[in-house]
Amino acid sequence: MPRPHHEATQLETQFVDQLQQELDNFLRMNSHDKTFLQFYHLFQKYAWSLPGNLNVAGISLFQEWKAIAGMVFASGANWMKGPDEALSLIGGDIPGIQDFVYTITSKGAAKGLRGRSMFIQLLNMVIVQRIIRELDLSIANIIYNAGGNFMILGPALKQSRHGKNTVERLKELQSSIDQALLETLGGDLSLCLAWSDLKIGAIGDEDFAMFAHALQQSIATKKRQRFHAILSERWFDIFGPQGEPGNAYCLICQRPLKMEHGIPHGDGIICEPCDGFRQLAEAIGRQSSHFLNLTPGVGQHGEAWQKILFKVGHAWIEFSSAPLSDGESYALNRTDFLQQNANGFLFLANVTPRVTQHDLERWRHQYPPDMHHGEPPPRTGHIRSFEQLAEASRGIKKIGVLRMDVDNLGQIMVRGLKKRSMLAVSSLSNLMNLFFSGWLNQICEDINQLYRKDERGADRGDRLYVIYAGGDDLFVLGSWDLIPELAQRIHEDFQQFTGGNPSITISAGIILEDRKFPLYQAAERAGEAEDAAKSYRHNGQEKNAIHFLGMTVSWDEWPIVISRRDEMIKLLSPPQGKAAPKALLRVIQNIFAQYEHQRSHEHLRLRRSALPEPQDPDAYVYYGPWMWREAYALSRMAKSLPQENQEAIEKLQIASIAPTTIRHSGLAARWTELLLRKEA
Repeated sequence: MPRPHHEATQLETQFVDQLQQELDNFLRMNSHDKTFLQFYHLFQKYAWSLPGNLNVAGISLFQEWKAIAGMVFASGANWMKGPDEALSLIGGDIPGIQDFVYTITSKGAAKGLRGRSMFIQLLNMVIVQRIIRELDLSIANIIYNAGGNFMILGPALKQSRHGKNTVERLKELQSSIDQALLETLGGDLSLCLAWSDLKIGAIGDEDFAMFAHALQQSIATKKRQRFHAILSERWFDIFGPQGEPGNAYCLICQRPLKMEHGIPHGDGIICEPCDGFRQLAEAIGRQSSHFLNLTPGVGQHGEAWQKILFKVGHAWIEFSSAPLSDGESYALNRTDFLQQNANGFLFLANVTPRVTQHDLERWRHQYPPDMHHGEPPPRTGHIRSFEQLAEASRGIKKIGVLRMDVDNLGQIMVRGLKKRSMLAVSSLSNLMNLFFSGWLNQICEDINQLYRKDERGADRGDRLYVIYAGGDDLFVLGSWDLIPELAQRIHEDFQQFTGGNPSITISAGIILEDRKFPLYQAAERAGEAEDAAKSYRHNGQEKNAIHFLGMTVSWDEWPIVISRRDEMIKLLSPPQGKAAPKALLRVIQNIFAQYEHQRSHEHLRLRRSALPEPQDPDAYVYYGPWMWREAYALSRMAKSLPQENQEAIEKLQIASIAPTTIRHSGLAARWTELLLRKEA
């Protein structure tokens, strides 16, 4: 329903007044060297969703201005004569991220995992910042930068600045950054930097796709030649044994090191980088971390993660409660940066659960003074361990692991955009990052608050931990009972964010893990669960699904599962009156197992007969003995219960007896069982 005219006018007036106030504040500030950076973020704040002058769907006024500003900086000193006819695309990829982030032990994993993930994001940032600084470019030249990948609008490859052309300077950057990564991280990560020509006319045209494809091909080649730029001079360092010869290993990454070089940690030692990643996780999760400060070319004494980033990006990064007087300061997850005397704003998914008083009391009960065995006590305000998150779960004490990403985003980029121009690619990439890096924080906060109290009214504390979010995907850990609720809310909000576009969907994979588990296996199993969701078909639609407790259902089916779960919980744990026997859950799960057994036999028969095996679980209907066994078992159970329970079970019986819906009841019964299970 359209808004009344006077209300729309009032909103427009309020919007213009806010913009005018911020512009006045901007003009009063004396930081002339930061003027462009501040205006960039101010214009982004107000024009990111305003229609552009080109009247191209999906291209905002901000994206149009950003492209023009990028061309100006790429054209160099002669920009007033108009943009250069020849420019370039510069792209990069950081291979090895999955192994670097996930291949660590469970010792201190809660901090180590988050710290490593954030380190990758910061590494991406400082590399891109160094490139644009050394090529005399600006933030407007960054087309996208997320997930270890970036693309930059650069000057012509033959253009000379400061006595060297663009290619020569990029080669020097490649060599310098590879040297730094090899020395600090032992080759676990590298940079694959590539470049290609770009004609000025392709920036706003679909011909841009051709130049972007050439760049991606070049990056793919570089990924097969890691450290090629320094191979001849650092051959032994690249191919020789890693770590220090000694009699000890880092408890977290298992890198060999000398005992005297290790940092005490629990009942062993850890290496300096792993200790730094723990410190980084603490830094980003502190309630006082309101700003990210970046000082180019200034090294200081600090943590290992800061030293590594400085060596790679020639910039010092810190999280702080106040902005810098010089350098660059970004307000985190808030856009009132001018009022905070910062230079811009940055969305960063940094939801971090903190140790509660209950966690401390439980530790004291579990480890009396004479039985600590070296186990350090938790400290309120520090990051909760996986064990503490599992303990705070409702029902079974498990950790939930969630991986989600947008379905077919690559195909959307290639085929979905009506005109795959630079502006369209930049706009889509930035919108995805806005949702996953920005709005996800609000979603997690809402879920934490909604399910904060337990059945007795006690405070469970925050129970979600965002390990990574940005680009078009996310990785979240937490108390297992919150994870499916979180996935559902993300799906619902993403639908609204995309305007209900049926071609832009998102799939989720959820697994449950014990309190102590190998992270690399959890990441791999969660990835397999996500793949199962992406291979699902329902009613002719692919993907757009969730895999949970070993079963995949589409998002269209998910509300049915939720409804069945709620019905079962009400029957088994009513606020008043007699509860149904818990055997109800076993009956439904046994019936579902019989159905699955019959279905698998039918699939095997089809495979042997060379007939096509159905990928859609509803493609064929499997009638059989499971149906009357279900009807008999539930009817018999209902007779021993009060009238209202009899009616509820009969309703559940009718809903479950159909071959196409027994799946939903089977999943709901398993879910309910885990929620109601009591553990010592």
